[in-house]
Amino acid sequence: MRDIRGDLAELEATLKQWIVAEHAAFETQRFRLKAECGDKVEALKAELRVVNKLIDLAHWQRDMRAALKLAAAVAEAAESCAKRALETRPQS
Repeated sequence: MRDIRGDLAELEATLKQWIVAEHAAFETQRFRLKAECGDKVEALKAELRVVNKLIDLAHWQRDMRAALKLAAAVAEAAESCAKRALETRPQS
């Protein structure tokens, strides 16, 4: 019967080297993916900030339009009231 301890020790050393190499490759890939994901998250956050600004602008525009309509209605009512006052004023 042949002694296989030497073969097993050699296989163990080979497997350890393979595991170390695979672990290094895994860590490299993990860091790359983490950085890539972080970049994408930052880009998405920037897009979200832009969208929120656009929503704020749309709300401001809606509010201004309503305020201008109200101001125009008040001005029209004041003009109408002034015309009636002038028409009903006694002539001297």
